[in-house]
Amino acid sequence: MPQPAKGGIEVQTTDYCVEVRVSLDRIAQAPRPELIESEGGNVKNGTRITLHWRGIAGYLKREYLPDFYSVAYGLIDFNPHCDLWIDGKQFEATDPEWTHWLPNQPTSPHWYQQESFRHLISLLLNAERRGGKARSINELIREFHGLTGTAKAKAIARQAGLTGAMLHDLIVGDDVSFGKAAFLLNAMKADARLVKADALGVLGKAHCESQIIAYGATTDSVEYRKAVGDVGGLPYVLEVAFGVKQQSRARTLSIGINFSPTLSQPFYALDTALKEEARCTRTDPVGDADSFGVSCGSILRSRQEQSDFAASHCRRSATTGEAGYSPLHESQAPSGSSRPDERPRPGRIA
Repeated sequence: MPQPAKGGIEVQTTDYCVEVRVSLDRIAQAPRPELIESEGGNVKNGTRITLHWRGIAGYLKREYLPDFYSVAYGLIDFNPHCDLWIDGKQFEATDPEWTHWLPNQPTSPHWYQQESFRHLISLLLNAERRGGKARSINELIREFHGLTGTAKAKAIARQAGLTGAMLHDLIVGDDVSFGKAAFLLNAMKADARLVKADALGVLGKAHCESQIIAYGATTDSVEYRKAVGDVGGLPYVLEVAFGVKQQSRARTLSIGINFSPTLSQPFYALDTALKEEARCTRTDPVGDADSFGVSCGSILRSRQEQSDFAASHCRRSATTGEAGYSPLHESQAPSGSSRPDERPRPGRIA
C-alpha cells in the first residue's frame, strides 16, 4: 500500500521549536497544514532546520535527479547577493548589494497575452468570491507598471469602454469575456512604457565567471556572454558562462530561470541545438562546467515557446558570438572535487 503524501519542516532555536507538517487531503485535493509549537529546541546557538520527507529519507545522491546540494549551489549560482552556509562552509555573496526585479514589484501589461491576462483576471475574481476585495477596473489598471496614475487609469478604462466598471463586470455567462479583456489589455499596452531588459537584473561577468571556476574550471578557459532584448514587449536577459575543468570529469550544467535554479533541463530543444551548432557530443573526453541563466518578464508558457527560445539563441551564439553557448548536458553527475577551494558538489542542476 503506498505511503500517504506528507512531509514536514522542523525549526529549532534556543527559545522555541516550531514544526510545520503538511499532508494531503485526498478528498478535497488540497494540502492540510499543521503548526505545532513547543518550547526551546535542543540547540545552544543559531537555528537548526530539519526536513522530514519519507520519499527522500536516506537520499544521498541520484545521478538522474537534482539533489539538495545541487539546488543549494544553484541558489548561489543565480543570486550574487546570497550568503549561504552548507555543511559548515560559508559561501559569501559576490555582490551583497545586487538587486533584481522582485515579485512584489508591479508587473507590466506587455508581459501578458490575451489568454494569460484572462487567467490573471480569473484569479482575482476567485479571490473576490472568497471574500477578498472587489476591485474596480481603474484599481486593476493602477496595479501595473507605468500605469499607477489615477488620470491615466481613467483614460485607459474609457478607451476600453469600461468607465466606472468593476472587475466582475468582465464576466459574461460563467467566464471572463475574451473581447472585453482583450480591449482592456490592448489599451493598457498602448499607454504603458516598455520595461528595459537590464531592469530585470543582470548576474554579471564577474559573478558568473567565479561560479564556473568554483566548479573546477581553469581560469583561462572561462568564457562569458550576455544577450539582452525583447520579444513583442517581453524583455529578456540571457547570460551564459562556460569553462573547461582542470581534470577530465563529467560535465556540470547549471540552469536558472528568473534567478531560481531549475530542477530539470527546461528548454526542450537546447540539447539538440547545442549539439548541432556547438559540435558537442557525449563522448567529449574533457569535462566542462556551464551556467545558463535566463531572466524574462514572464515565464515561457509552453514547451514550444521554450524550444523556440533556446534553439534561436543557441544558434545565434554559435554563429555570431552574440551569446555564449553551453555544451550538451549529460545525465551523469560530476565527481567530487579534491581541491580545497572547489565546491564539494555531489550533484548538478540538469
